[in-house]
Amino acid sequence: MSVRILFFGYLVEKTGRSSMHINNHNLVSDSEGLKKFLYSEFPHLEGQIFKIAINRELINKKREINDGDEVALMPPYAGG
Repeated sequence: MSVRILFFGYLVEKTGRSSMHINNHNLVSDSEGLKKFLYSEFPHLEGQIFKIAINRELINKKREINDGDEVALMPPYAGG
């Protein structure tokens, strides 16, 4: 099981990286598990506001994460 995680905006500064791979499905079987994993790896992320997209689709509730998925963590943004 491999999941690619992409960080954008100030989340790059908070984590010190723009991407990472997780190779253990037990850690990230769903979006809630992913958050717990990320908060344990990067404690300063807890309390930060960000959206999660799985395979380029924004999610608003708990969702399963599968082998090969690409997950993006994006801070709030405004456009014009």
